[in-house]
Amino acid sequence: MEIKINVEDYLDREEIKELISYEISKSAKNDAERILSNTAYGVVFEAVDKALDSSMQEIIKQKVLKIIDGLSEFCVFRDLDVSYGRHEASLGYKMINDALTENKKLLDDKVYNLLTGYDIDNRINNRIEDSLEDIILDVLKKGLTKENN
Repeated sequence: MEIKINVEDYLDREEIKELISYEISKSAKNDAERILSNTAYGVVFEAVDKALDSSMQEIIKQKVLKIIDGLSEFCVFRDLDVSYGRHEASLGYKMINDALTENKKLLDDKVYNLLTGYDIDNRINNRIEDSLEDIILDVLKKGLTKENN
């Protein structure tokens, strides 16, 4: 159902003009800070654009090259972190996750084979031997120190 109302049936042209003027004025007063801020940004942006000449282009290029040279793995592979204002993970991070997802079976098989083929008994025995050696060396050092005093 569609209802059409002709405002002119209720208000004359002068009343319509007054209402529109009042609402625009009210809106401008309520949003004055936003309107002024947006206007200021527009003026600043235009001034910056006028100030950028060929020498500035070279400065910007050098700054970009310096930033690129300083890029780290973190810059390329950064995770989503809303607390630091990063509302989206980097493209590199997404590529890593996609590659891992696409190769999940291969990764699972590799981890399984490493775990099932791992000689845990030998590793435990080596750790125990290393620990015993450390204990014996400590005791000998302390004993030698006591005898020399």
